Amino acid sequence: MSNKTSFTIKDLENLSGIKAHTIRIWEKRHKIFNPERTTTNIRHYDLTDLKKILNISLLHKLDYKISFINNLTDEQINNIVSDSASEIVQKQHKVDELMLAAITFNSDVFDDTFREMAEIYSFREIFLEVFLKLLEYIGISWQSSKITPSHEHFISNCIRQKVFSEIEKLPTAANTKSDEVLVLFLPENEIHELSLLYLHYEYLSRGYRSVFLGQSTPLESLLSLQSVYSKITFITKITIQPTAEKLEGYLTEFEELLLKENKNQLWVTGPVVTGKEELLSNENVILFNEIEKMLNKKPAL
Repeated sequence: MSNKTSFTIKDLENLSGIKAHTIRIWEKRHKIFNPERTTTNIRHYDLTDLKKILNISLLHKLDYKISFINNLTDEQINNIVSDSASEIVQKQHKVDELMLAAITFNSDVFDDTFREMAEIYSFREIFLEVFLKLLEYIGISWQSSKITPSHEHFISNCIRQKVFSEIEKLPTAANTKSDEVLVLFLPENEIHELSLLYLHYEYLSRGYRSVFLGQSTPLESLLSLQSVYSKITFITKITIQPTAEKLEGYLTEFEELLLKENKNQLWVTGPVVTGKEELLSNENVILFNEIEKMLNKKPAL
């Protein structure tokens, strides 16, 4: 699929958060853009225009007035953006740039943005504070028909490649106990694996033995792990399946099948389990509202 290079004013609004009405006023009053127009007078903007509106959006958040911005060259605008002292605003701007990569299906923009971030932030900061925010924004945009599932698939694969690349850089753990393991899996019909893959990276980087099984794993198939390892911490994330109505039954089945008469544990995070602590009857099942809280708990291995 070729990269998208032409954008409507609605595209600019959706990606920058600046209303189309405001963009039209800026064009008329400040000559910020000079878009091409169709025979029916519909504006069309190019990639340079889109990048500029993202920069202007960030400068607005830093309280710069449009009358001031209008007197700057594109290079000066870029320099002010780069020199922004606010880390929160800078990371939001990286989210915007990655949205640009998604909307244009442009892996070069994604890679360039990632390299810029990697010079400043740790991979943990990039994933938790930029990538997760990006995925949340894409999910919201998809539901409101601003973008399509193909955009989400594209950017998810870009992120997945970066996680695998970081995993490959890790040294082989030398002191992990051979009979104890973390097993990361998703329930059947659950496919949102990026957060789980990142957890796999985190645990490997801390020297734990970690096995990543990925998407849609039947419970019965987990039994084979018990013939290899004497102590297992199962880790999963529930975003869609099982549903909230079926969660209690799923946890009960898991306990009966995999947590009886052994030292195993089940750790669960994800939106479906948030606020569901009342369902817990087994001390070896632990729910986490956020991935960060799970990362802060040391596995009992």
